[in-house]
Amino acid sequence: MTRPKRNDEPTQLTKHDLIRMRTEDDAIESLLQTLLQKVLKAEMDEALRAGKNQPTSGRLGYRSGHYPRTLVTRVAQTGTACAAGC
Repeated sequence: MTRPKRNDEPTQLTKHDLIRMRTEDDAIESLLQTLLQKVLKAEMDEALRAGKNQPTSGRLGYRSGHYPRTLVTRVAQTGTACAAGC
């Protein structure tokens, strides 16, 4: 198996290209942050057997606030609000 040849020619990017690329990165970061928040909320609801501020007889505990956490991935570094227990 042979490797494809690298194209070592310099790439000319315009200012518009760079702005578009940065906007796409911001969109991915925002999507990742939203997805992570929803997963963490669903896990907490499942662990407590109740939604936030939802009075139920089967509730196993209460939320005790959250604090900011930073998640670093290959795609982006994003901030999220993590429940105090995680």
